[in-house]
Amino acid sequence: MSVKIGDGNLTENELPRNECTAGDVVCTPESAQCDCRATETTADSTSSYVAINELLVCPKERKRNALFDVLRIIAMLFIVLHHLTINNIGLSAIETHIDPSLTSQYLGTSFLDCFFIIGVNVFFLLSGYFGIKLKLGKIFRLLFKLYVFWILSALIAQAAGVSDFESWTDCIIKCLISPSEYWFVLAYVALCLLSPVLNLLAEKLNSKGAFYFVFLSLLFCCVIGFIADYYYPIMGTNKGYSPLWAAIAYLYGRLMKIHRFGANRSSAFWFAAYVVLTLLNYTVVAPIIAFSDFGSWAWLMYSYNNPLVVASSVAFFCIFSSCKKQIVGKAGKIVSFFGEHSFAVYILHCNNPLLSRYRAFFIDLFTQEQLYAKFLVLLPNAVLIFVIGVFIDALYDLTAGKLFGKLADVLDKFLVKIYTKVRNRLQKEQSQSNL
Repeated sequence: MSVKIGDGNLTENELPRNECTAGDVVCTPESAQCDCRATETTADSTSSYVAINELLVCPKERKRNALFDVLRIIAMLFIVLHHLTINNIGLSAIETHIDPSLTSQYLGTSFLDCFFIIGVNVFFLLSGYFGIKLKLGKIFRLLFKLYVFWILSALIAQAAGVSDFESWTDCIIKCLISPSEYWFVLAYVALCLLSPVLNLLAEKLNSKGAFYFVFLSLLFCCVIGFIADYYYPIMGTNKGYSPLWAAIAYLYGRLMKIHRFGANRSSAFWFAAYVVLTLLNYTVVAPIIAFSDFGSWAWLMYSYNNPLVVASSVAFFCIFSSCKKQIVGKAGKIVSFFGEHSFAVYILHCNNPLLSRYRAFFIDLFTQEQLYAKFLVLLPNAVLIFVIGVFIDALYDLTAGKLFGKLADVLDKFLVKIYTKVRNRLQKEQSQSNL
């Protein structure tokens, strides 16, 4: 059975004000504040439906789940810390050669990064857990935001003479293809487009089918694919930097929600599992760095499809999904504000032609010999990047974001209108041919 709630649209990471404690299904169609009604329907209707085991809520009754916004904030901080660790403290150098004089530095940074590397996987799990509802307007909004941030930064950097562009022509070309600088954005867009198929697949899998899918996908992507990425990278996993892995991780999150994976364990259990799995990953990395001149295998351990990274990502996610407490009131609103704008932090700090150049403002104050000082300012540096990114994004939403949001809605309606006309015409031609 399926039900239709209002317009059938439910945005990510939103929960109702009046939650049902009996399970995942939450619906308040009889609420005095709401005039929508749940109606039973058939599966072959063309209307917009949400499956019964989805999180259902009237649009007037929903709000963000601040606890998962905390997870979103932490995941983005981990991504920022990961980029600072590999690019601004120098861990990425181990991919080609390990300098014996810098072994202590590599050991320290690799230890920290074993904890940070889960950030991207957590975002994919979050997307799957709450489910992506395909809306072209949402994709357009994201791309417009990316273009605005990147083009403004590129023009300022080029005018100030601090860019890496060879010329103004090169600057303009790079602006036009700026989405190619962000593999995660492209993977997310692919997830949005594939979400109807992925959601349907997750719904069709029973417990046994879900087990087989997880087992075979882990074997293909996290064992065979993980090893093949080192020797002969033709599997499509690309160390987890690919739409294929994004789709697999998304389905893991979706199946975790549907089958309530991890709900019977405490948050403390999952935290302990996360720490143990992370330390286990480090026990593989550390000997390679300490006793080898060639660290490509150590670098491979930071792949998103590394089975240990996948397991630690799931464990960290379950810390929050198994938690029974909620963050409410003023604190919840503040947390949700930062969580809502956290994704823009990735766009602003990573591969940005202007801001990326100055992101290590605290770390760059110290020399390579003052490694301990770099470690001490690593977290404050990341937090400041996050806060600046959030407020830039909030300012965008209050200004240019409104204009581009309306433009995104116009494009969405225009494309839907074209699709409807083409579909109706094809259906009419088919009915005539049947006669």
